[in-house]
Amino acid sequence: AYIMSLLWTTYCEAARMGAPYDVYLLGDVLKESFPEYKTYVFMNCFSDKDGKLKKAAEKLRKNNAVQVWCYAPGYITGKGFSVGNMKGITGINIKQNTLPAVLRPVVSGNGNPITAQCGKIAFKPFSAYPFFSVEDSGAEVLMSADGHAVMAVKKFDNYSSVYTMVPLTKELLQGLCDYAGAHVYSRTYDVFSASKGFIMLHNSTNGKKTISLPG
Repeated sequence: AYIMSLLWTTYCEAARMGAPYDVYLLGDVLKESFPEYKTYVFMNCFSDKDGKLKKAAEKLRKNNAVQVWCYAPGYITGKGFSVGNMKGITGINIKQNTLPAVLRPVVSGNGNPITAQCGKIAFKPFSAYPFFSVEDSGAEVLMSADGHAVMAVKKFDNYSSVYTMVPLTKELLQGLCDYAGAHVYSRTYDVFSASKGFIMLHNSTNGKKTISLPG
């Protein structure tokens, strides 16, 4: 249930974050033709048996881009399970906790754009095993659950890395856009899409709608 929520929730909520997005396979990232973005979300890259995930992470460490890593990036390697490989990919020190737990995530402060819109949200408890937490003095904790840091961001010279065990909601995704400096067209959480040629908004609530154009 947790993995389904982690993947399907993120996929559905992305349509409501107010900014357009594209979906790629990991192999696409390594191609020379892969375009550059301000934010990259790695939803289900739990295996790195061939080392492609680490290569992709290294390739995208530029232009102040934001990399977002969900749950267990690179945890499965050709030599077994490895939190060390997770650190090599994310740049964040992550600890594996040995006991199963029901996690109740809450926002840690309101100073970061990523979680700025989540202060009044009651996030659903979830259970995951193995579960991981961030233990890194260089990272800013964004969300905690029962004493564990379950979402954090770490800034490097030319990119930022975000680790999360919390399924990404439309508010968190919009906050990630704000943090990365990606343009947000709509902030009412309606279904939205845009390209160079058109804008589409499918309203899910009543009321006035405002679309902010990049120009």
